[in-house]
Amino acid sequence: MAKTALEMGSSSEPIRLAVKDGLDRLRTIMAQCIQEGQTQGEITIRHEAELLADLLLNAWEGVLMRAQLNRDARPILAFLTVTIDELLIP
Repeated sequence: MAKTALEMGSSSEPIRLAVKDGLDRLRTIMAQCIQEGQTQGEITIRHEAELLADLLLNAWEGVLMRAQLNRDARPILAFLTVTIDELLIP
């Protein structure tokens, strides 16, 4: 979605708003899932679910861009490794 937002968002307000709405909805769903995981003791409670959702969504969009530019899966693997190690409770 970030790629569409960057390419089209500056020239089309309806597209910018549609992409923003999609990302906002995704963030809300992610925050709900994180909150559920925190309630069940599977995800760290060091940070609020909304903050973690923002971080994950922002980082993921950057990871996708780097993976595409590099034509390499290493950014994805690094993201998954750190995310799992830091957020999930063993």
